[in-house]
Amino acid sequence: KTERVTPRTWYLGMNLNPADGHVMDYTVGWADDVFIGTYLDALKKDYLNREVWRLPVKYIAIVRHQAGQVDAVKVFRFKGSARSLLSRFQDMNPGRQIVTEGGPI
Repeated sequence: KTERVTPRTWYLGMNLNPADGHVMDYTVGWADDVFIGTYLDALKKDYLNREVWRLPVKYIAIVRHQAGQVDAVKVFRFKGSARSLLSRFQDMNPGRQIVTEGGPI
């Protein structure tokens, strides 16, 4: 099955840097409705854009980068596009869920 995707604008919702001295995980940041970090340091330090985090999403991209270079990218399509990432991360104990379909694009 081939999916045709119309190119659209993407938005950076979150960046995690485990070595920046800031703790951000399920209990700090991901489920909170707050900005974390700055746009200028968004790809260097922990970052969460609360406006993007509130938007309904259809796709999510997981990107690994080191020293400013991208090592790997995987993009997944959510089964339903009505939920925001904030709502998904606020559901703190959903049990195991399979929320994407079709494998990486």
